[in-house]
Amino acid sequence: MLMLSTSGAGAGQALLAQNSSPSADAGACYGPAEVKPEVFPDRPVVMHDFTGSQAGKLSGVIAALVEQAVPPAALVMLVLPSDSGQALAFEFAADGCHTVTLTLDLASMAAVFQTAGVAAPFDAPFSRAAGTST
Repeated sequence: MLMLSTSGAGAGQALLAQNSSPSADAGACYGPAEVKPEVFPDRPVVMHDFTGSQAGKLSGVIAALVEQAVPPAALVMLVLPSDSGQALAFEFAADGCHTVTLTLDLASMAAVFQTAGVAAPFDAPFSRAAGTST
């Protein structure tokens, strides 16, 4: 089970929300620089940024999975927490504000990348094996 910090209660909880609702947190804008310190302050993670057409392709697949209209993503930040077997995709709109977070196991996230036609920056079976202690 993935245990995440939400030490910065507002920012951490908002960044982990599947969809951000502008009416729920009026005026708040959480950007990419807040992901590591607010959600993973004491945890090693690997982060990958996708922009341009790759962000657009990933955003389309993610929007279908969350089944809610979201603004087009200018940035999709993929976070791989160590030893978790999970991946989190954080989407940010053109204004730099967080819009969507999708948390999946590595195999399911690999399928998101495959469906989007974007090369995943990890190998699901290898990542799972690499997360175990030897």
